[in-house]
Order: sequence, then C-alpha cells, then structure tokens
Amino acid sequence: MQESTNQVMNWANDNKMVVNPKKTKDLWISFSQSSPEPPPIQTDGIEIERVNSFKLLGVWVQNDLKWNTHVCKITKRANKLLFLLRECRKSFLPPEIGLLTYTSKIRPILEYASPVWGGIPKYLEVEIERVQQRSLRILGLEKDTLPTLKERRDKATCNELKRIVEVPNNQCNRFLSGKKNHTYELRRTRDSTPRQLSKTHRHIWGGIPKYLEVEIERVQQRSLRILGLEKDTLPTLKERRDKATCNELKRIVEVPNNPCNRFLSGKKNHTYELRRTRDSTPRQLSKTHRHSTSFIPRACRLTNS
Repeated sequence: MQESTNQVMNWANDNKMVVNPKKTKDLWISFSQSSPEPPPIQTDGIEIERVNSFKLLGVWVQNDLKWNTHVCKITKRANKLLFLLRECRKSFLPPEIGLLTYTSKIRPILEYASPVWGGIPKYLEVEIERVQQRSLRILGLEKDTLPTLKERRDKATCNELKRIVEVPNNQCNRFLSGKKNHTYELRRTRDSTPRQLSKTHRHIWGGIPKYLEVEIERVQQRSLRILGLEKDTLPTLKERRDKATCNELKRIVEVPNNPCNRFLSGKKNHTYELRRTRDSTPRQLSKTHRHSTSFIPRACRLTNS
C-alpha cells in the first residue's frame, strides 16, 4: 500500500497537484478479527489517519462493509428536519403542503444513493421507516398515504439495473454475467408415482399428522358451537381436503398437456407373479395319526373311510 501511495504522490507532483494529508483517510477493510493490522501509510512524512468509517460521495462506508453508520447518520439528519412539518401543522397549512415539504426536504435524505446500500438488514429498514411514519403522524395522515421506503428503494434499484443493462458500454456490465445453461442435472430421474413412504399410522391419515388434523378440526367445531349447531352440520375438513385432492388429481390426468403429468406414471403390467400358484385342495402334510384325524376335515375323513 505504501508503494501505491508513493505512485499516487508522484503522479500528483508531475501534474502539479497537491494532496492534502489531513483530508486523506486510511480505511482497512477486513472481516477477520484476528488479522494483523498493516503498518501505517505516510505521505510526505505525514502519517495518514486510519478510520473505521468514511464518508465517500455522501455515503458512509465502514471497514466491515455494513451500513449501520450510514443509516444512523441519515436518520439523525432527517429527524432534525421534522420541525419543518411541525411548523406546517402549527400554521394550519393544508396537509398537501406538509406532504410536499416531506417529499422534497426529508425523503431525499433517506433515499440518497439507495441502489448502493439498498440491501440492508431488516432492523435497519425499520429504523428508516420510522422516520416516514413519524412524519406522517405529525401531519395527521395515515401510514399508507405514501408507499414504503423499501418499495421505493427496490424500484430505484430495478430501474438502475435496467439502465445499466440497456447500455452495452456501461462499465458496470463487467460485474454482470449472462444467463448460463448448464448441461448437468442435479435431480435424479426416478419413478414419481405417488406411493406410501412408510406403513406407520401417521401416513394412513394423509399428508399431515393426526395431531395437526385435530387442531384444524377444532376451529370448525368451535365455530359451530358458537353458532349453536351440531358438529355434523358440515362435513369434516378432512373429507373436504380429500375430495379437493381427488378433484385436482382428476383434473391433471384429464389434461394430457398438463406439466404435472410428468410426475405421474400409468398403470404398469408386470409379467412376473410374486405369489406361487398352488393347489388349494386340503392335503395331508404328514402321515402321523395326529394329522390324519385332526388336520384333515371331517368330511374328507368320512369319505376316505
């Protein structure tokens, strides 16, 4: 890093430019807690200050590439301007004037360069949304008067990405890759005929366990009890689920071009027989006196005698 800094200083001197060491900051980005800290960087014998966060073109960048500092700074700055909305309310101005004040003076602060930092965690989104909700509450408006800031950030990000893609010579296109068609298949092709995976009691009752079915049935029974009706006034929810499943399966089978048909297979006629064909006539398994008198039916014994 010191060699690169010296090259920058030489280039500045050749072009008759002066680098201000006081305005130059050293930001070391690392995600490891045990990484050794590099030696300080100097320019013209002056050590450059090393910081954990730095404001670059209006956006605060941290050494761990998180956006906590940026969100904290913009929310603090926006909250200081809420007095403008209070003055509009005290002056009995129309709500449209206060809304225009918010959308022109406060909201741009919360949305500046949002495509850069728009992918923030949920807890940071809540902090930003609170500023807009507080503003609308001061003006006496409902929360849904304006679209949420998250929706606006997502829309701005999509528009920015679309603008980058539409310009072939845009420098950001090198960070985007086209659609890739892979020749491998991760899923194995197998017979997808619906079959019982196990013979336990849980699978006999259907797709969900028995205790979940009871929870669902309790809602209907409670509803009928509130109305003063008997439990058998309506068919059970399990019967309706089974009927809906059968109707859906029938609808899929009746349409040959339905994509779901590839998960079903027709009836298979096997050429082998698992059960041996045998003569079912009662026969004597042994010639002992016990079997001749007890195992053979009485009618057969009388016939032989």
